[in-house]
Amino acid sequence: MNTKGVHDFEEFIRERLERYEAPFKPDWKTMQRTLDAAKPGASGVGRNLKIITGIVLVSGLVLLGVYWINQKREASIDGALTKTPSSQFNVQPYNKDTQDDFSGKTQNDNTEKNRENSTAIISPERKNQGNINDFSFKTPLNKLPGIENEYIVEANGPVLDMLRRDYKGEKQLPAPVASFTSNITEGCVPLTVKFKLENQDVAMKYLWDFGDGFYSNEPNPYHIYRSTGQFNVSLTATSLINEKSGDLVMANMITVHDLPDLKFDWDNSYNRDDREIYFLDHSKNVMEWYWSFGDEEISRSQNPKHTYSTEGSYAVQLVGKSALGCYDTITSQIRIIGKNLANKFFAPNTFTPNGDGLNDEFKPVITGAVTMEYEISVFDRNGKLIFETTDINKPWDGRLKDGATEAFMGTYIWLVLLKDQYGQQEKLLGQVTLLR
Repeated sequence: MNTKGVHDFEEFIRERLERYEAPFKPDWKTMQRTLDAAKPGASGVGRNLKIITGIVLVSGLVLLGVYWINQKREASIDGALTKTPSSQFNVQPYNKDTQDDFSGKTQNDNTEKNRENSTAIISPERKNQGNINDFSFKTPLNKLPGIENEYIVEANGPVLDMLRRDYKGEKQLPAPVASFTSNITEGCVPLTVKFKLENQDVAMKYLWDFGDGFYSNEPNPYHIYRSTGQFNVSLTATSLINEKSGDLVMANMITVHDLPDLKFDWDNSYNRDDREIYFLDHSKNVMEWYWSFGDEEISRSQNPKHTYSTEGSYAVQLVGKSALGCYDTITSQIRIIGKNLANKFFAPNTFTPNGDGLNDEFKPVITGAVTMEYEISVFDRNGKLIFETTDINKPWDGRLKDGATEAFMGTYIWLVLLKDQYGQQEKLLGQVTLLR
């Protein structure tokens, strides 16, 4: 309801009060007889004067009472025009589930009965997608898909009843004005936007369409956009007095940008010192980089080099910033094992060559981007050679050297010779158990 509508309403109230007549009806004939009896020479003059004085006092009190009632009535009507919806009407918020909005306030769903008896009713039955006025008033709002918060608005009372009766007649209540702003119109996903009414009036219900499949009927809602793109925002304001509506559609009001796509790898093959690591950035949509290597050292290069002082595991974090100012973070664990070749070699201690496709082979692995010569030999408990190879990709399948006879279940000894590209050699010895 705009300002003009409020002035029209005040003028309407003044007209009704000016036509108001006090219900006092004095008995002038009785008063005249009493005055005649009080003339000089009449009997009981003193008693009649007392009666006249009482009548005058009572009449004055009645007139004062009527004036006081009129003043109270005007104050009550003015108060009804200036009260906010939360004080004039019974407004009860609830959600399907407990939800924390970005302001930190929590709203709870306290009763199933409120959802069933909702009177703030709007459903998304549209004749065409571009006109928000095509909403019907048949389906409860909590049945509307994508509704985030529902406020049950009950607008009743003698003042509103009077307005409904009178505005059906000679006077016309102005249509509501739907206008709003937001605290932000552009940002990175997920984007939290606070919408605010520019004209909030009493006896109104609202429907917001955020353009991404979600709705609200709160007067000033928060909404979180969790997808990227441009979104239309629509508001329909409806009077609870005569069901007149006003609407506003803001095309492409909200723009949500995507985050950078972060990805990185590392390599230690450029230098013999395995504590020196080269980090390789494979990210997309990134203009600025911030690296944290997990040992309190940082870098802002796209592909930095870093040397760790001690062996161990480190959480390496990359923060990327896009050209539109959006940030994202990725973290990966890296293990620094030093120059010892044994730290790069891992062999299983059990395998089951039974053909079930699970753990059917004994296959050691070498970690890290290194070039290394490899030779392995497998012996039984009597020292007899069972299997040997120089190909790290060739596993032992549990058969003897002839390739046909299956080895017995039991424990076998393996011997491995490793040699890196710099001539450093190491011999490793271990056991593996064969089960069927």
